[in-house]
Amino acid sequence: MTTVPDEIIERMDRLVANTSPGRERTVSLDEDAVPIARKHRNAIRRGMSADDIGE
Repeated sequence: MTTVPDEIIERMDRLVANTSPGRERTVSLDEDAVPIARKHRNAIRRGMSADDIGE
């Protein structure tokens, strides 16, 4: 089952790929993401909780 945040991220990825001049492909965050970016992306995908912001 695809969630709405996943659908939004997939749509954004397609839009970036279609509008990026001179790029042969986009690079997924999974390939080279730094830990903070990965944590942020995961929090967005599942919906942030108080644990994610340190409360």
